[in-house]
Amino acid sequence: MKTSYKVKFWEIRPNKAGPRSSKAGKVISYTARWVVGGREKSQTFQRSTQAKNFLSDLRQAAKNGEEFDVDSGLPLSMLPSNAADKPARTWLEFSRAYVDMKWQGAAPKSRDGLTETIATVSPALVREGAPESPDLEVLRRALRAYYLAPQDREKPRPAEISEALSWLEKASLNMPDVAKPANVRAALNALSRRLDGKPAAASTVARKRAVLYNAFEYAVELEEFDRNPIDRVKWTPPKLAEEVDWRVVIGPRKMRECLTAVTYIGKRGRGRRLRALYACMYYAALRPAEAVALLKSDCHLPATGWGQLVLTRSLPETGSVDVKPDDTRHAALAAC
Repeated sequence: MKTSYKVKFWEIRPNKAGPRSSKAGKVISYTARWVVGGREKSQTFQRSTQAKNFLSDLRQAAKNGEEFDVDSGLPLSMLPSNAADKPARTWLEFSRAYVDMKWQGAAPKSRDGLTETIATVSPALVREGAPESPDLEVLRRALRAYYLAPQDREKPRPAEISEALSWLEKASLNMPDVAKPANVRAALNALSRRLDGKPAAASTVARKRAVLYNAFEYAVELEEFDRNPIDRVKWTPPKLAEEVDWRVVIGPRKMRECLTAVTYIGKRGRGRRLRALYACMYYAALRPAEAVALLKSDCHLPATGWGQLVLTRSLPETGSVDVKPDDTRHAALAAC
């Protein structure tokens, strides 16, 4: 280890987000800068107080006459004793820790989006030279149905699922490598494609990117990253023209025929319930989960004119996660 007593400190530098960022022009981090033995050193923090405290510790060490390690730039008293022996955390390990942190307070749909995003990017965040990967669909199913959600981790795993997870555990990138621009770009590109390789909808890409950005923010909080690596990458998702195909949009006459037809489905009144379900979705623009939860007491329907549906809860089905009620809202429904 090469050490030096020649230490010089510079002012803390605020870092602003780039023009393509949602926080363009705003200060997003602070970099402490100093020189040890003629070699410039820096460390970036999310808050100015963190940078000031860190620089204060360095100044105090220099004032006390401590030697500084030239390679790391740190005084000997601040060097981790077991840094060389401690293995770096992999992306796969971090992603599970991130899910654990978010899970308790997340709504069912948020939990579903969380596991979906991680399952999408994880196969892209693997090291070069890794053995041939299992089928992409199997990898995503292994992550979503067996690895990430807390209640699914103890389920018996089929052989192909065990093999897929074993491959991911060995091939997953270490967190310092995840922050490299090429790997961040690979993750973002994975978000922009569906499983069949076709471009994903713009709303889907935006939603998944937000989850990934939040995961990287948590990595900054855990000091896995100095700053969010997405802010360093100039990336725009592929443009996808989204338009409604008038040939598949059902009209009022066709809808009335459809509502009549579904009454013949199944037994024990199932058809009548389906007719009510689809009618509420079509005429009152209810979400499926809201229509399923609708009770007779929630319906105020006069013989003619506009009525009212009071939506007090929602019953989404997202795997085996718990359901939380939505806020009450009202929907108008015309008599037909």
